[in-house]
Amino acid sequence: MASGALAVLPFDNISADPEADYFSDGLTEELIARLSLVSEIELVSRWASMQYKGRRQDIRAIGSELGARYIVGGSVRRFQDSVRITVQLVDVETNRQLWGNTYKGKLDDIFDIQEQVAQQIVEALKLKLSFSEKVSLTKRPTLNAEAYDLYLRGQDHLYRLTKRSVEYAIQLFEKAIEVDPRYAAAYAGCSSAYGQMYQWFSREERYRDKAQELSFKALMYDSNLPEAYAAMGLSYFIWGKFDEASASSRKAIELDPDDFIAYWTLGRIHFSSGELEQSLDLFRRVIDLKPGFYAAYADLAQTCAGLGRKDEAEVASRQLLE
Repeated sequence: MASGALAVLPFDNISADPEADYFSDGLTEELIARLSLVSEIELVSRWASMQYKGRRQDIRAIGSELGARYIVGGSVRRFQDSVRITVQLVDVETNRQLWGNTYKGKLDDIFDIQEQVAQQIVEALKLKLSFSEKVSLTKRPTLNAEAYDLYLRGQDHLYRLTKRSVEYAIQLFEKAIEVDPRYAAAYAGCSSAYGQMYQWFSREERYRDKAQELSFKALMYDSNLPEAYAAMGLSYFIWGKFDEASASSRKAIELDPDDFIAYWTLGRIHFSSGELEQSLDLFRRVIDLKPGFYAAYADLAQTCAGLGRKDEAEVASRQLLE
């Protein structure tokens, strides 16, 4: 492969329904997750790429901002059960399109389409894959398109962090699990949602129990799922089991260096233990990874205040209000 990093930009949602954003965002993240399994690809972090959502900019400018030689972009049009996805791969240096394709199908075809897109990008970049990488590219988190759709909608609502949105996320994840009882990511999402529910809105024991139980189930169905370890880390944290919380969160980061929830949990552990310098770095990392996760700004402000850095605390509080 010609050397250089690859960035996947957020797919544009060109459906008539702006609510379908969750679907195009989910497909973008899924493609990044797939390509991250290929060792020969140097991939720009998904959160760095996601900040270009809805921004109209010259490909070359984006390439130099992200330090990327190759850029994948595309659009998703969804109408009821039909999906149309257009994807292209551009070499920023020569401004040439190396590959492009349009896929049409039903929602049920979405997994085939995702697999084809990842494989065709790999071919266009002339990469050599190991056997295990070839297998990884075809791995499917669920075979059920309805469960997958429910999961993506749940993720979309989970981090809005209002009581109503977290409750709705729980309903969506539980429905996804009902449709596919072996869907590890849906258990992990549901565990996280119960954990957030306990943490922010309602100190009911059952939420804490559910957070723990569902994270174990997620790992039972997929022992390498970073979201499951991140959810387990959060659930141990709300039980006050800091050593276990720390070990689970570190495992999540080892499997996915961009898992912002795992960094956030580690930050909370250090903060609770009075190790403010460490928590400061971790909360900054969370904000770099996921600028929309506003709980981290409150934590950052509190940590800066605790360290006597008044100006930085004020900046963080201002960002939180924005």
